[in-house]
Amino acid sequence: MNSISESSLPKTELNSAIQHLLDALKELTFAHSVCLFWVKNETQQLLIEAKSTNAQSFSSSFRFSLGQDLVSQIATNGKPLIITNINPSAQRDLFCYYDANENVKSFAGVPIFFSQNNSPVAILCADSLSVDDFGNETLNSLQNFGEIISSLLKNYTEKYDLQIDAKLLNAIRAMQSEIFSNSSTQSIYDSLLREISKILSWNFLSIVSIDKNDNVWKFQNVLNNTTQRYAETARTIEIQNSLVGKSLQANRSIIINSLSEQNLIRFYKDESLSPHGSFLCIPLSNDENCFAVLTAEFQEASAYTQKDIQTLQPLLSFVTTQLEILEAKQKIKEEVQKENLTNALREKFFFQQLENELQRASTFNENCTLAIFSIDRAQKLKDRFEENGFNIIRKSIANVIQNTIRSFDVFGMSEEFRERFFVLLVHGSSTDAQLWGEKVRKQIASTIISLEEKTFSATTSIGMYCITKPMNGEFAFSYAKTALNKAIEQGENSVKIL
Repeated sequence: MNSISESSLPKTELNSAIQHLLDALKELTFAHSVCLFWVKNETQQLLIEAKSTNAQSFSSSFRFSLGQDLVSQIATNGKPLIITNINPSAQRDLFCYYDANENVKSFAGVPIFFSQNNSPVAILCADSLSVDDFGNETLNSLQNFGEIISSLLKNYTEKYDLQIDAKLLNAIRAMQSEIFSNSSTQSIYDSLLREISKILSWNFLSIVSIDKNDNVWKFQNVLNNTTQRYAETARTIEIQNSLVGKSLQANRSIIINSLSEQNLIRFYKDESLSPHGSFLCIPLSNDENCFAVLTAEFQEASAYTQKDIQTLQPLLSFVTTQLEILEAKQKIKEEVQKENLTNALREKFFFQQLENELQRASTFNENCTLAIFSIDRAQKLKDRFEENGFNIIRKSIANVIQNTIRSFDVFGMSEEFRERFFVLLVHGSSTDAQLWGEKVRKQIASTIISLEEKTFSATTSIGMYCITKPMNGEFAFSYAKTALNKAIEQGENSVKIL
């Protein structure tokens, strides 16, 4: 079974159901221990899925090699087994799952089959500290519970790979641990490449995803285990001409067995990459979005197969789910922090970022400028066009302001005075700020707004304060507000900087 069922994270519905079944079976049979093992014929191993036990010396190991112990015998023969009087001196040979003698006297176990498999996929077993404690009724109970587990597996087979590779088990567990201690997009990508590097043959691995600020696809991480140079990570991916672009547009994996047979672009047109080897692209996507593309390259031909993609799928599905969760959290956060109409930070959150930026500016001895915009004749506009019409005016002005600032500048709004917007220009001189203020003032005044079959323009008064020394946000805001009052006194459509 897959690693999720063995992990320390909150159990899936399947894992929880299995544990409840084992607890019930233990109570029904008065057993000392009840265990469920997965059988890995490819690696000749038993993997313990769940247990319900009173034992003090139950093994901490997760994997056991198939041998001559009782569980292995059932896995090998595919037949039920019952023993009613176990010789104490033989216990260490008969029980792989105990580290010390537990004085077990009785044992019963049954194979669990899945679909039309001739070999068991799992073993369900129970043991007791009493002689002759188990009989045919115990085997019947085990078989009944085994059939329930088999039915559960059938329901979950599309979601979980029953024959998942042991390396993948470790990979998902490691990623789960890392992601839940540091849940960010970059940490997910870094962790994914680290785990993929333990599974695939590779010389180069990369993650490509969209930069939402610039709306282009870029490298997020690249691993290189050679001395050769690889792709330039600062370069933008060419979506229309590259293999990566084709993979994300078609939302499908691409395998190139021999790069030398075709003149193919991996990432961008003028890349200087080796023409030899094999290449793999796998999109990380759900039904609606492609979050990223994983690429792997190996300098030998035919290094990758569809089986590799299938093997990685549980890990990639897990990663995609985490990316979905992060995106959902971000949307919720934005809905809380930003006004949906103008995409401006609400006042509380603007001031939080203001304080952070002022602290950073003080640390690095940088200047920044705080600006307050106030829509002129706001009350008259509200009276004339009512709330919905005034919101259209606010949105128009907000769009103009946002189009003139950089991605790292901060844009906010006043909750009390909804005709006011705030902008923090991160680093820059007072001269640059003055020029920007005049520029945005003119653009706002020249923007034509259509409303109720009428066209008109609105203007703003702008107060600006250039912050050149350490101070908190409250002081900076009071100075900018003083500048705004002076701008309003000068008349409409004006800028004042202190």
